[in-house]
Amino acid sequence: MILYICVAVLLLGAAYTDIKCGKISNIWLLIWIPAGIYLRGYVFIILSIAVCLLLYILYLCKMMGAGDIKLLAVLYGYLGMEEATVLSIIGMVCAAAFSVYKLYKNKLFIKRIGYFISYIEEFKRTGKIKKYYDETRDGREIIIPMAPYFLLGFILELSIRHSRGMAELFQNIRAGG
Repeated sequence: MILYICVAVLLLGAAYTDIKCGKISNIWLLIWIPAGIYLRGYVFIILSIAVCLLLYILYLCKMMGAGDIKLLAVLYGYLGMEEATVLSIIGMVCAAAFSVYKLYKNKLFIKRIGYFISYIEEFKRTGKIKKYYDETRDGREIIIPMAPYFLLGFILELSIRHSRGMAELFQNIRAGG
């Protein structure tokens, strides 16, 4: 239970700073590392480092911010592979849906799809990874703060897991077990 309280507070603070400042505070993330190590031991350290290394490519392409990657690393350390992956996928799907809405609303959808196709074609042709996002060219209006969506993913993941557990409990009660 304490683990989930830590994750909830971590995500609330990260979401707040991501929305308010446009980035996730390094100090905020660093505060939660000792508790993660205390609660999860070496597993926390191994998973956090592995996630940073695996997601670094997204940072190099400017597809995800460094703070988002560090937040995911801490989340994987706390929650483990299965829960953190479900949380991440749910959060990213929600962020993608909002992104499509935002691009459509701002009449940027076709332009961004064209840019993405060009990016993929250039990568296939040259084999070189370049920056996908360039603030000078793209502006800041297309940036999506990810921490609030990871918070939403955490809430939904807990809700789904809890409702599945409740369904099993009621099924066992009905079966007389």
